[in-house]
Amino acid sequence: MDRLRPLGISYPPCYLDELLDKYSGGINYPRVLMRIGEPRIRIHPHYHKILERGGDLLDYGCGTGDDIRALIKDGYPRNRIRGFDIDWNSINIGFDLYRDRESLQDIFMVSPIFPFAGETFDAVYSGSVLHTIEDRNVISLYLINACRVLRNGGILFGSTLGTEGNAYVPSDGDIRRTLLTEDELRNFMGEAGFTNIEIVRTDNALPENPRCRLWFSGKKCPRLT
Repeated sequence: MDRLRPLGISYPPCYLDELLDKYSGGINYPRVLMRIGEPRIRIHPHYHKILERGGDLLDYGCGTGDDIRALIKDGYPRNRIRGFDIDWNSINIGFDLYRDRESLQDIFMVSPIFPFAGETFDAVYSGSVLHTIEDRNVISLYLINACRVLRNGGILFGSTLGTEGNAYVPSDGDIRRTLLTEDELRNFMGEAGFTNIEIVRTDNALPENPRCRLWFSGKKCPRLT
């Protein structure tokens, strides 16, 4: 709430207590709150190209919707954006913190099953999703879905936590996270149907904390006929 107030968002008295009571059972990925109001999409190496390119865009695993709000604020047409997640948990806390449910609710879709038809979007954004998936088969399915819904030449871009050395699945409280190496991420993307894959590593890993951030992008291969 303190980070969002400078954006002009005001909260009524006792609102914090209301939210603490409403979310007393917790949220699925509590770490998203550590970066709310600081959309990571804006520092992706291809962000400005995506803004210029336009087209239909899917935020696949949209969480609180920070990145969607950044896109709209930066001029991306709201009617060309969809946000998708598997439940309303993080989306709802985004609405409650930004206090914009009525104006944005139509953008978001929730389903336990990926609902979109093939060749629907020109860009798919994946912000901090892959490392939250424990099962590597599900990582593969996620990327296959992302490729399938892109039109030929469409772009997948995003970021995930990775590791420099041997991949491992660390524990983060009660949540297990899968950290991929650059080679593993490149292989997953290639097998899903992406080409022109680019991966940029930041936050250099340290021996005592081998995490780094992998910024990735790839283009959907044209279908052979």
